[in-house]
Amino acid sequence: MPRLSWLTSIDRFAAIADDWNSLVRTSPCLRHEWLDAWFRSYGRSSEMRVAWVTADDGSPLGGLAAVRTRHLVHGRLMSLAGSGHACSDGIGVIAAPGHEAEVVETIAEAFLRRTEAGAPSVRWDEWEWDGVAADDRTTGQLIERLLPDEGRRLECGILSTWRIAFPDQPWGITDYCSRKTRRKLKQLQRRFDSGEVTLRFAEGRAEFERAQDLVVELHQKRRRSLGEPGCFADPLFGPFYAAASSALFDRGLWKIVWIEHQGKPIGIQTGPFFDRYFYSYQTGIDPESIRLEPGWLVQIGLLRSAIDERWRGIDYMRGDEEYKQKLGCTPTAVRHVRGCHSRWTARSRFAMFQLARDAKHWWDSVPNTLPSLPVAATASANSEANDD
Repeated sequence: MPRLSWLTSIDRFAAIADDWNSLVRTSPCLRHEWLDAWFRSYGRSSEMRVAWVTADDGSPLGGLAAVRTRHLVHGRLMSLAGSGHACSDGIGVIAAPGHEAEVVETIAEAFLRRTEAGAPSVRWDEWEWDGVAADDRTTGQLIERLLPDEGRRLECGILSTWRIAFPDQPWGITDYCSRKTRRKLKQLQRRFDSGEVTLRFAEGRAEFERAQDLVVELHQKRRRSLGEPGCFADPLFGPFYAAASSALFDRGLWKIVWIEHQGKPIGIQTGPFFDRYFYSYQTGIDPESIRLEPGWLVQIGLLRSAIDERWRGIDYMRGDEEYKQKLGCTPTAVRHVRGCHSRWTARSRFAMFQLARDAKHWWDSVPNTLPSLPVAATASANSEANDD
């Protein structure tokens, strides 16, 4: 019979890191290195609740990494580790093949029954599931188990991740894109062939550290040129990104790739490299070099590397930017679900949250000549927004 343990400290989570990673099959954002970095940056103001399911002989069966936050509006709010500003994709339940159903049932029972004396409390009022892949049946079953009543569940909007899966047989970089994009790629490829631009990968710790500075610089320059603060303006994101990327790089699971034009870096892309898929997590370009189309040059460089090194594919992660479709990527929806417990107090809180959310959406739809809805009146609605 499966047994569930609650891991409530970073040290206890670290003690099962290898067993945990052995069960991660679908997303690098579920690996211990990524979640540990998230707990240390974003999870400090919350109560760590990692459900760890094992068999009678102690062999690992599955788990779920979550946190509980005490919230004025939402009460005891459970959410997935990795969610929020970190924009982790594909997070949720991990399970050994063939044991998905019993892992889901074990975790569900633990969240639905009364807490035993002396055990970590998992009493909750609301659950927020952000970053769950729509085709993740195991996590979807747990959501249904905890929130079976559609009246207590709210889909808060859906974005997509975008992926190109490459075939085993030989292929070319223009095989998947539209005719118009194909012409662009062929034209830009000539810059590589002439030596005008070169592709670089971070190799070794020293070069990795220098490239990390370049990631921050080019990302922030681009976002500020668009009037946006950029991810690294968040004081918690920088430490999270540095810790996660460094730990994964040391294990051969992180890449930084950039383009140089006549020796000057003009575009960069970085992210996990997991199961022979490159995950494009952060990007940046030099706004002063926009006429050179550094974003497209980086994509050509990635595709050329994918051919040379026989990658299985490229995952462009969350966000519905137009270039992903032009490259021939296939979308997968990412769910953001909120729901409440069946208790009357939890249902009342959730109904108030929905009412405030609907009121804000209505007010935002009226002509902008009217005054903005006061901040105090929208606090509860704003708390559910996810900055992608």
